[in-house]
Amino acid sequence: RIRGTIPKPSLSGQVRITEGAVSYIDLPNGLSNINGALVFNQDRLQVQDLTAVTGGGRLTLGGSVSYTQEITFNLTAAGRDIRLRYPEGVSSSVDASFTFSGTTSNALLSGDVTVSRLALNPQFDFASYLKKTQLVAIPANPKAPANNVRLDVRIVSTPQLQVQSSLARVTGNVDLRIRGSAAGPRVWDASAFWKAILRLPAQL
Repeated sequence: RIRGTIPKPSLSGQVRITEGAVSYIDLPNGLSNINGALVFNQDRLQVQDLTAVTGGGRLTLGGSVSYTQEITFNLTAAGRDIRLRYPEGVSSSVDASFTFSGTTSNALLSGDVTVSRLALNPQFDFASYLKKTQLVAIPANPKAPANNVRLDVRIVSTPQLQVQSSLARVTGNVDLRIRGSAAGPRVWDASAFWKAILRLPAQL
């Protein structure tokens, strides 16, 4: 039920989602088996018991959005045993928890990602991939919405993470922090694990 005016709407009721699915071409994983409810209460939207499957793992979504003079939100997502195939040639299993809060003009995406497994395709060239990531990027549009999203995400590994390929098995650890903005992310605190990978013979 929608009442009020366009500048100040008043909504009540709920939207129930059953067996929904969402995918986006630029993201490695889509969402399937989405079930739960969105509850509207005047100027507030509450995410209630919303779950989904992504990368074979379970994702739980929660939080709320307020739509008064400016849209404000505090949304959460937590997942376990999620398999990612990114970048191409790399497969990993992770547990993750994120919080996305703020407004459309000033938002923060924060959280933790724990990597439990990492496997490399025999054709994956880590040195070439690293070189590509260090290329000077084209400056982003200063008016792009991604500039308004700050990042504070930590990526760690389980103790003695093993990286497997058809030619080698390497043990190490990951401890990275991603900051900056969604338009220009920056990676800090590279761990000894990645340094060990860089010292591998070129034929691996």
